[in-house]
Amino acid sequence: MNATTCLRTADGYLLAAKALYTTQKNGVAFLKYYISPFTVNAAFSCEVYLKYLYYKQNGTAIKGQHNLFVLYGMICEETQSQLKSEYERWTSILSLEECLQLHSKAFVSWRYI
Repeated sequence: MNATTCLRTADGYLLAAKALYTTQKNGVAFLKYYISPFTVNAAFSCEVYLKYLYYKQNGTAIKGQHNLFVLYGMICEETQSQLKSEYERWTSILSLEECLQLHSKAFVSWRYI
């Protein structure tokens, strides 16, 4: 596992999700063609970012775990607190924990929809 490669991979999936999200201006096309790839890319980018944070803290990789809420629980409390603080700057609909629980299995659920 290379931390730089992991981070660049997460960035790549996020950029792909953002590119797909821009198609939402044509709502029908977005829902018909892009909602699944968008969701998979967004969820997988979150997963890889969380795995990156874990790797940076512990020096070991996590394999086979796709649950966002579980991955979040594996990172140290200080990093969780930093993520919560940043998350709350941008949204107040759901707490970070609620959002991660709600979408915890998005990658697994949406990739073969």
